[in-house]
Amino acid sequence: MVLSFTDGDGNFGLEEGDTTGVFDPCIRRWNLYAEYYEKQNGEWVPIAIDPCDGPLPDGDVAFYYVVPWAKPTGQDQTQEGEISIDMAIWNLPSEFDTVLFKVKIVDRDMNESNVVEVGPYVK
Repeated sequence: MVLSFTDGDGNFGLEEGDTTGVFDPCIRRWNLYAEYYEKQNGEWVPIAIDPCDGPLPDGDVAFYYVVPWAKPTGQDQTQEGEISIDMAIWNLPSEFDTVLFKVKIVDRDMNESNVVEVGPYVK
């Protein structure tokens, strides 16, 4: 999956030590969230896979990622770039064959981006 992004104040990304304070809650240990949906009987149905609910059952994968912070230098703090994610496992076992992802990123101030849809994909 490849996503383009722009962050106007240059505070998108996480450092290895970002695990306390605002980053302490489990859900804030990631900054890119790809929610998995299946098309079931003509309707898009979210398939919740939340790593904060406890250990994931065997075979389950949470599509949450850490994008590292590439701190801007100079006066213009705008960050622009592409995020490339190797999604080794993206087609979870199911009787339904069409999926999509709804993706958002979150900056260091906990501001959430617009949600973009990626897909649909037919398995």
